[in-house]
Amino acid sequence: MIPKSILIVDDSDDFSLLVKNFIHREFPDCDISVAGNIAEAVELFSDHDFEIVVTDYLLGPELGSDIVHLCSGTSSSVMVLTGCAVDEVKESLPNHVSVLNKFSSLQNGSFMEAIKEMASQERAL
Repeated sequence: MIPKSILIVDDSDDFSLLVKNFIHREFPDCDISVAGNIAEAVELFSDHDFEIVVTDYLLGPELGSDIVHLCSGTSSSVMVLTGCAVDEVKESLPNHVSVLNKFSSLQNGSFMEAIKEMASQERAL
C-alpha cells in the first residue's frame, strides 16, 4: 500500500531532505511535508491529515515525544528516529510508536520496511 501523506519533523534540514528522498524514491506520488520544529508541525497539522509522522527524538530543546502527544487522538501512525539508545527511547514512549535508529535504519532498509508496514495498517481513531 502506498502512503498518501507523510510529515517529517527534524531540526536538521539535511537529514529531513535525506529522509524525504528515501520516501520519494519508493513512493513518488506520496505528499511529503517537512517541519523543522514542533511549532511548524502544529501549524501543518491544523491543515493536514497525515497518514504517517516521522520525527527525530531530539529536536533542539524539544523532544519527539511532544510530537507523539500531538498525534494522539489522530489516526496518524508515528515513527521516532533517534541517534540515542533505541531501547531507552522506546521505554519513554507508548508501545504503538515505532522507534528506529536514524542512521542504521536508512542503511539496512528497516526504515522503508517500517513505512510500508505503517501504510498497510488500517487507520482508525
